[in-house]
Amino acid sequence: DGGESHLRQWPHTTALPSEGARKAVRRHGIAQQQNRRRSSAPRVRQLRCVLPRSEAVCAKRRTAAPDGRGRRHGSRARDFKPATNIEKALATDPFAGLVGLDEQRRLVHEIGNAVSKRGREAIESVHMVFTGPPGTGKTELARRLLAFYDETGVTSGKGVFVKADAADLIGRFVGQTPRLVRAMVRKAYGGILFIDEAYRLVATRGNEYANEAVDTLTEMLEADRDRVICIAAGYPDQMDHLMEMNPGLRDRFGFRVPFESYTDDELCRIFETFAQKKGFQLADDAREVLP
Repeated sequence: DGGESHLRQWPHTTALPSEGARKAVRRHGIAQQQNRRRSSAPRVRQLRCVLPRSEAVCAKRRTAAPDGRGRRHGSRARDFKPATNIEKALATDPFAGLVGLDEQRRLVHEIGNAVSKRGREAIESVHMVFTGPPGTGKTELARRLLAFYDETGVTSGKGVFVKADAADLIGRFVGQTPRLVRAMVRKAYGGILFIDEAYRLVATRGNEYANEAVDTLTEMLEADRDRVICIAAGYPDQMDHLMEMNPGLRDRFGFRVPFESYTDDELCRIFETFAQKKGFQLADDAREVLP
């Protein structure tokens, strides 16, 4: 009948695949996927390496491209402040711009040259005492000295400048003072430890642990004299009293550098230097008013 002829014209005699054949097909498909992943992985890694470089180049081009208004994208005109003559001099000479400290500069310069050429063994001790009233340039010279010593190889070149006073070195209970002194000295390894108003380490009423600080400092300056340069600053008479507290403390400091008060002419030159650093120039009538 019609149904039989339909079956004869469209026979459905296809056999189903066996279980082993299906497993083989699945293994083949998995292998193809793994091969595609391996072939695409290097391209992905290369793309990730290229993208950051491309972004950096594009950012650089955006910054360098002028916008037609006399400045560049991503920056402001005030960011490009031209260097003053003083800043240019400081780039070559760490002592440039110092006023009235010629003798002090000469002494520390000679010390630095001797140590840089012959090593720390050439000088028994490079620790120094700066004596003079406040406002005479002791701290400023110490900071400039570090830049010079870093440049000549006397210090580590890392710009290590640690400023401390008596409050940083004297503890409040038994056993704390030696730890504070040792920690401060070790913090200055490779550079300069500047103790401002060091005469305050002298034992006074209510300051029972000052002697402990002086004893520990004396010990550390000898043990670590090749690792740190200590500069103690203060009034001349008070510094002499400090050195008498411990018989070995005076011997730890190899040089005494005195500082005198500035003259009127030197103060005027300092004022003019400050004005130049801020971008100002003194008028002629202003110079007449200054002493």
